[in-house]
Amino acid sequence: GRGVFVDVQGARLAIADLEGLEDGREVTVGIRPENFELAQSGLHATVAVIEPTGAETHLVLHVGKQEITVVQRDRMDLKPGQSLILSAQPDRLHLFDRKTGARLG
Repeated sequence: GRGVFVDVQGARLAIADLEGLEDGREVTVGIRPENFELAQSGLHATVAVIEPTGAETHLVLHVGKQEITVVQRDRMDLKPGQSLILSAQPDRLHLFDRKTGARLG
């Protein structure tokens, strides 16, 4: 299939090819905290808070003006102010119509 991407905060993230998704459509992108992964390209984020919680590490990150929470299973040697690049598997991104809030796909 063709490569399908969504622009988020100036980054291109690959998404699953959805029926009826036309170029230029404004969508809201949902990613569960545990589905983010460190990547070579994607969303540029800055670490704000690091909360080790046993087997997981909860990160509060700033992506542009947006604050997001990321859950990582691995121990990570991070410091506040550190920069990361995040992405997610294409089938882990959930899209919603910006106007109606209806889930796409």
